[in-house]
Amino acid sequence: MTRLSLLLLVSALCSSALAAATGPVDLSPAALLAVRQQRTGATRNRQQPKQQPARSAPARATKAAKSRKTGTAANQQGSKATATATSAAGAAATAAPVSGRTTAQPITQFSPSPFCSAANMLPSDGTQIRVGSCSSTAMGAIPSTSNMVSTIITSPAFMGTVDASVDNVVAIDMVGLDTGFFSDPQVNYNKQPQTLNSNGIIQGHQHITIQPLTNAQAAPDSTKFVFFKGLNDESSNGRTLTVTVPKGTFTTNGLHRICSMSGVNAHQPPLMPVAQRGSQDDCIRVTVKNAVAATAAAGK
Repeated sequence: MTRLSLLLLVSALCSSALAAATGPVDLSPAALLAVRQQRTGATRNRQQPKQQPARSAPARATKAAKSRKTGTAANQQGSKATATATSAAGAAATAAPVSGRTTAQPITQFSPSPFCSAANMLPSDGTQIRVGSCSSTAMGAIPSTSNMVSTIITSPAFMGTVDASVDNVVAIDMVGLDTGFFSDPQVNYNKQPQTLNSNGIIQGHQHITIQPLTNAQAAPDSTKFVFFKGLNDESSNGRTLTVTVPKGTFTTNGLHRICSMSGVNAHQPPLMPVAQRGSQDDCIRVTVKNAVAATAAAGK
């Protein structure tokens, strides 16, 4: 028997045995297609990732709460670090001398106003920003017409002569200003609205500034002055304040202007209730003699 005949015989015997065990084999096209679809489905089932069971509503809520708690803790740590840095900076800046009197209203940083948000300027932050800024501080409380600020310089005499070789006292008389309120100008400049005391009087302080007038018919440069002093003390009688201009302060002889400058607690000019009124500040002209020239003073 040839090898081919042997193979055919074995195949016939196997087919007969298989048919006897399982019945006739259906090799029609429809049957073959069904077998292919079954195998494809089994392959897809093996490749499909195992799905996690859905969490219940309480489980989802617990996870969300843990997430919120973690975020809150992180925010609190960040806020604490910011507050610490701010406090350290404030402690260093508040070394400037300030008045012992404080207003009932605390000094806080106002949120940016819509006007300042659209102004494209630096926001005011309580420091003296020389390049300009936008303040969102509210104007504050405005007094009645019976409590408006008014000031007059009583010494030196108007158009008098001032001897620069000795100390000179500048004295003022005023109404409508409750003095002694002088917040730290290094951190609270323009940062608080205008405030009134229980009698409706503006709470604030005074200043004296002196400038040389090289031309009596032209406005002087505001950045040029030979003397400036904030009067942050409370007036003993509610009206008068004085300041001493030390000898040697004046560096040129001739015409000078001495002015008062009223200010509220955070150093803004006082706000008045009406436009038509007398001035809240005063200026006088004096002639200075015996001034020490700047070059001579530098050589001593």
